Amino acid sequence: MIISKPMEPIKEIWTSSYTLTEQASQKERTGLLIKVLFSKGIIGYNSIQPLSHFREGMLSDYIEILKNIPSKNIQKNKQAIWIDTILQDAYMDATARSKGQSLLFGYPLIQSHYLISNINLWNSLDEIPFNVFKIKMGSHLTKENLKLRQIIENTKKKFQIRLDFNEKLSKKQWDKWEKENKDLISYIDFIEDPFVNFSYTPSFFHLAGDWCQPHHGITRVLKPSRHKLQQILKELAISKFQRFIFTHSLSHPLEARLSWVKASQFYKIHPRKKEVCGLHYPLNFYRKNDFSCFYTNFYAPLGTGLGFDSLLSRQKWIRLI
Repeated sequence: MIISKPMEPIKEIWTSSYTLTEQASQKERTGLLIKVLFSKGIIGYNSIQPLSHFREGMLSDYIEILKNIPSKNIQKNKQAIWIDTILQDAYMDATARSKGQSLLFGYPLIQSHYLISNINLWNSLDEIPFNVFKIKMGSHLTKENLKLRQIIENTKKKFQIRLDFNEKLSKKQWDKWEKENKDLISYIDFIEDPFVNFSYTPSFFHLAGDWCQPHHGITRVLKPSRHKLQQILKELAISKFQRFIFTHSLSHPLEARLSWVKASQFYKIHPRKKEVCGLHYPLNFYRKNDFSCFYTNFYAPLGTGLGFDSLLSRQKWIRLI
C-alpha cells in the first residue's frame, strides 16, 4: 500500500514521551510518540527520536516545529523536512487504520544483516545465525582492526562484512587504513561513511553513504523514516545510486516497523534491487518495555496500520495543537 494522494489537513496533534534504556550501556534514549488527527477524523501515529550526534538536532526543536504547524510559519530546514515526512507517514498509518488494514500485510520478509556495535565482544561469527554483518568501527582503530582480523580468521562459515566508520576517521587515517587492509577486500561488501565528504574519493573498496548524504555513488544506505518514498524512487530514476540498503535508527519499534514497510514498498516497485538490509530489531537491545517485547514475530501483520493498537491506546497523550 503506497499513499500518493495529498495528505489531509491536520486538526490536532498529541504527544507521548518515552525513554528507552540500553541493556549493555544503560544509556537512556528519549523520544516522542505522536498521534495525529486529520480533517476527516482519521488518526495515525509515528515517532520522533532524533540522533543529535548525527546533526539531527534536539527533540525540543521538533516539538517547536510541530507547534507552529497551524500558523504555517515554518522555516524549511532539514528538521522541518523530516517533520513533513513524519506527518505524511502518520497519514499513511491513519489511512490503513481507518480501513482496518495492516501496513505490514502481504510483504515477504527482507533479509537483514546483524549489527555488531562493539567488535571487542566477539571472537568469531559462526554462532550468529546471519551471513552478513555490519560492524561499527573508528573509535579505537588499531585495536578494532586487530580484532576484525581475528574474527575473520576464526570464522569458518561463508560471510560478508559491512564496516561503518560513521565519519570518525580523518582522510589521512582512511588512506593509511585502506592501504594496510587491501587484503580484506574479498570479505567486505562495502564500507560506510569512512570520513567526511568522501563522495568523490576513489577506493579499492566499495563505499556507501548514509549520514554524509553523498552526491553520487554505487551504494546508498537509507533510513526510510527520514525520507519520502517518492524521493528515494527519484534518486534511483536519475541513476544517482545503484544499490539501496534500508536501515533504521534502532529507536522506537514503531520507527523500525515503519522503516520495514517503506523498504518493502520500494522493493515491491523494484524487486530486482532487493538487498540484505539492516532492518533487524533485537528485542533485547533495550531493557524490557511494553513496546519492544510485544510481538514474538516483530514483523507479523498484527493489528491495523503499523500495529501496536492496544498499547498506543493506553499511552498518556498530551495535546500539543
